[in-house]
Amino acid sequence: SEDYRKFLYTWWHGKLASYFEVNENHDRKAEELPYHLERLLDHSRLARCLLEWPIFEKLAMDEYNIELLRSWRKAGGYVTAATLYTQSLLNLSAANASDEEIGDKKWKVARFLCSAGQYEIAEKLSEEAIDLENSKLGAREEKLASLYELLTDIKAEASKLAGFISPKDCYKHYDIVQIGLKAIDLRKNLQGDENKYHLGLVELRVSFHYGAFYKSGRTYKNLTPTNAREQSGMHSKNALQIFQELGDMGHLAEANLNTAMYVYEEMSKEQVKLYEKALELCILAYGEYHKLTARIVFNTSIIIEYTDKPKSYLYYKRAYDISCEVLGATHPATLRIKSVLDEPEFMALAQKYQK
Repeated sequence: SEDYRKFLYTWWHGKLASYFEVNENHDRKAEELPYHLERLLDHSRLARCLLEWPIFEKLAMDEYNIELLRSWRKAGGYVTAATLYTQSLLNLSAANASDEEIGDKKWKVARFLCSAGQYEIAEKLSEEAIDLENSKLGAREEKLASLYELLTDIKAEASKLAGFISPKDCYKHYDIVQIGLKAIDLRKNLQGDENKYHLGLVELRVSFHYGAFYKSGRTYKNLTPTNAREQSGMHSKNALQIFQELGDMGHLAEANLNTAMYVYEEMSKEQVKLYEKALELCILAYGEYHKLTARIVFNTSIIIEYTDKPKSYLYYKRAYDISCEVLGATHPATLRIKSVLDEPEFMALAQKYQK
């Protein structure tokens, strides 16, 4: 009977959850336990599971934190995650954990919270980890490079919530560039493909924010829009070269997107062609449902909007659907896309396409 099938479904998930809850193989536990607790709709146990440091660290190894984000959407949401991980860090400090462990965990939590759109807390933890590294842990080059890279990422992601580039935000882009250049200066002296990969990531961020500064049209301190555009192209070229050498198709897509946005003229054939190339590479590397796919589709929507409103609606809608799936409906990046779709013209187009 249907009732018996439901009983068996719940019973087996409960049985397996109880088994993995006491399993000391943390890799296996991280793979299995969240899944079974999600199926049981046991959100309290799921949150406790995700707060175990070995489980968190295993799931947080993914650059985009996809599984960890998905699990926290079911365990109370990103704001709850930020509150609970902040408390866990305080508990760790009270338990007299080493400065090394506290600094490392602050970096990992800040990185996850950046992915979760909790930028204010992520920035605070990142800056605390930088202070700890400089004051007590020897200011190690590779550690500082990673910490400044993360702070660049956090500020970069937060800046995108402003919507369209505004002249008054030029100082924010300048600030992000300066932090990113610190990471580049530290990283370029280090050896190995892992360092090269992270150097490429920071080159991408610096390229983007030099470009955003150029688009703001303002001069700030010693940086002019013309110089910023030149620097954007140079750092984008650096990123392209690094990711071509590493054979990293996904980040090549992002480098092509930056080049399209800031090196070529708005709505030129060259710009449109690079947007198409960036999207093609991104889907080959990551598939449709990925954060970068949503970003490329969203930016394509912007340039299409001026010439073909109905087509741009379909792109905005596609970006929104992807972001809902990957980040969740309440993530700041998703809400930004929704704010565009909520404009009267696009709401009218939505009704037209639903008929």
